[in-house]
Amino acid sequence: MLATSEITDRLADGLAAVHSRGAISTTALEDWLSSISARELLQVDQAARSWRYGNTLGPSSTWNPGALRRSGPVGAALASMHGDGHVREAAVHLLSGSDAVLADRMLAVRLSDHVRPVREAAVKALLGRTSLAQADHIMPVLQLIEGRVRGAEVLPLYLHALSAVHGEAALWSRLRLSTSREVRRAAFQHSLTNGLLATNDAAAALLHEPDRLVQSLLARLIADTAAPDVIASALLHDRSPHSRVLGLVRLSADLLDPADLERLLVDPESWCACGRGNGGRSRVGIRARLTSQPQRRPDQPECAPARIAAWSRPGEASTTRSRSTWSAAPSRRCRRPACA
Repeated sequence: MLATSEITDRLADGLAAVHSRGAISTTALEDWLSSISARELLQVDQAARSWRYGNTLGPSSTWNPGALRRSGPVGAALASMHGDGHVREAAVHLLSGSDAVLADRMLAVRLSDHVRPVREAAVKALLGRTSLAQADHIMPVLQLIEGRVRGAEVLPLYLHALSAVHGEAALWSRLRLSTSREVRRAAFQHSLTNGLLATNDAAAALLHEPDRLVQSLLARLIADTAAPDVIASALLHDRSPHSRVLGLVRLSADLLDPADLERLLVDPESWCACGRGNGGRSRVGIRARLTSQPQRRPDQPECAPARIAAWSRPGEASTTRSRSTWSAAPSRRCRRPACA
């Protein structure tokens, strides 16, 4: 994210381009405002009215009705961030007649405006933008302002309007594909709570999901509802150690492929292998496999699998060992406190 001074410089350059009708500079400004994340867009909106940098978007007199109409959608987008509420309200009315991506985003930003007429005009314009393509642009901003004092009430209203047009299943399926992390988190949580996500769809989504929280939700669903073969293929080979632990916990020893077990016992995330050791259902098998591992050098720190073997000896309860055992280990891999 740019610093506030850099943002105001870009906005000032964009204002000059709009007034001079420089097509190249205006297009560059539109591309920038359309491509930055919703969080960055809200920061740009705040920076545009920062008192530290003066009147970045010019005096109110330069945004008279005639000049505003001639400025086009990009000029209206700039005016919607102006410090004068009358200018922002006029810009919202102008944006409501545009179907540009930037118009969708800037109308969503104005839902948290501190001037009521501006908010009301933005809500009225936004609730009529119910295509799924428009929702892709609007929902990331709505999700972020949900926790604010002003504008939070619009999110359920907008979701209800979208659902009435597209149906619950189609709407939440689309939102689960959002590029916004916050929207995907809310969409997957809603889908799991309301039974809108099948196990096979969850396994397919887990392959490409970058967010750790969503990965955890998907892995839990697969572990709780999927068949053993699906658990083995989706969780034991997943890049998330949390998923691999769930797979190991859910599958009994007779359902584990020996090759998978050998691989997970020397997993770089040592707590994943430890999770299986604490399961208590295949300690003998684990010890047998561990004894076939090469002997460590005298100067090599004791690693997780060796500790599992020691903890799993008959008569010893591995789960009673404290986290301090890990902390005292010289190896970084052995300091992961997941086995307590």
